[in-house]
Amino acid sequence: MNLSWCSLLLQVVFAAELVLAAVSDAAVQLNPKDIKMTIESKNGEIIDCVDIYKQPSLNNPLLKDSRDQIMRDIANAVAKHEDLGMKAVPVEQEWHKSGRQCPIGSIPIMRTNPTVANLTGFFPPLGVANTTPSDTAGAANRTEFAIAIAANGPYRGAYVLLPVWKPARVHGSEFTATFLIVGGTVDTGFLPTPGKLPSDITNQIGVGFFANPSLNGGDNNPRLNVFYTPDGGKSQCYNLQCGGFIQTNKDIALGASIANGASGVDDHVPYVLVSIEKDAAGPWHVLVNDTDLGYYPRPIFPWLFPEAVANVVGGAVLNTWPGGKHTDTVMGSGRRPPGDDRTAVVKGYIAINAAGAQVVDQLTLGVHTAPSCYDFTVLDYSQDTPGITVAFGGSGGPDCSPRPA
Repeated sequence: MNLSWCSLLLQVVFAAELVLAAVSDAAVQLNPKDIKMTIESKNGEIIDCVDIYKQPSLNNPLLKDSRDQIMRDIANAVAKHEDLGMKAVPVEQEWHKSGRQCPIGSIPIMRTNPTVANLTGFFPPLGVANTTPSDTAGAANRTEFAIAIAANGPYRGAYVLLPVWKPARVHGSEFTATFLIVGGTVDTGFLPTPGKLPSDITNQIGVGFFANPSLNGGDNNPRLNVFYTPDGGKSQCYNLQCGGFIQTNKDIALGASIANGASGVDDHVPYVLVSIEKDAAGPWHVLVNDTDLGYYPRPIFPWLFPEAVANVVGGAVLNTWPGGKHTDTVMGSGRRPPGDDRTAVVKGYIAINAAGAQVVDQLTLGVHTAPSCYDFTVLDYSQDTPGITVAFGGSGGPDCSPRPA
């Protein structure tokens, strides 16, 4: 690549980062004329059914040259909704209990508090220099991870069954999460080698369940979120708040509460199948229980994202060191592997290889930033669920990891 092309690419990347930075802290802004219906749930969530052709992401200047194709994609999604009619929702959220659904030609958008900042500091430390297991307690507002990583790509996605936990304990300014992430590198010289990662994982897309009281009126309910970063986590976007995700599904409100999450280690734990996948030449789509929620258009990633080199499953907790000690916000069920048979588990991890085939993969790498607080263990194959199972979680606590002086 010559210098002129390098200079042009850097200008494009810088412009994209400026656009994302400009909108990443803003709440979704809606024109009242674009709202077809408003639904209020018993738990106080308000869902606006917004004209699918007027959704916030279409205002993103990065998508200007892709607008015609996006409009065709949306029209195809609306046509499918018309063919299917009012079918059962792919996963039950609290607002569905009202008995009302958004009409065809709209998408549900949950109203959020514009004074509350987005989730920050979430994306895991990926890349060859960051995957050595360690017990390194960090500075203020450190995100603790317990994640298993597959690095046998290139990949075109992954599937996994995520448990839906309503955590027993989350400090008001913290979050706990369970997720699937796919990540790609911008290192054009990297040749995928089984069990090895490149020096960077710049592009990342994730889907998972977050409990974050400060964002959601003080409750611990698990909420479905999609998220991405085009620059290794320097800038981050969740759901529809930064104009990156094009939603094509009319039944799922991103950020809204999932109904009937498990709240105790002896409760029945519901599972939701999530996947992130792409066609050979297409964009990355996010699916829930085999239902397409939408996709990330290619211009969102100025450093191209044609394939993934890492698939990640596990959990995370934001540790704000309350009272100067390690948080006791729980991850998963609050039980820590190994040695406890009541830990949370993600089940049925399956990779999608470069040819688009589903394959049983190996999760040979991992990151546990504070394994005496939260940890993970890759288990044997399950006879009940094809794919790999990973146990993860922990209770945290003031004595599990000291804060550095």
